[in-house]
Amino acid sequence: MSCPTGPKAVAVSCPTAPKAVAGAMITCTGRGGEERDVDIPVRVVRADSGSVTRTSGR
Repeated sequence: MSCPTGPKAVAVSCPTAPKAVAGAMITCTGRGGEERDVDIPVRVVRADSGSVTRTSGR
């Protein structure tokens, strides 16, 4: 995962998977090369019986 205006994340962890319901949100943690943690919000955009589409960003 990389951010166009910031450093590349070298590790990302999430407490759980978001519920497969549009609008569900969780916050994951990304660790950059400088050993700094950043919060990464993850939101489910669309969910149906075959797939889940989500978006993330800072």
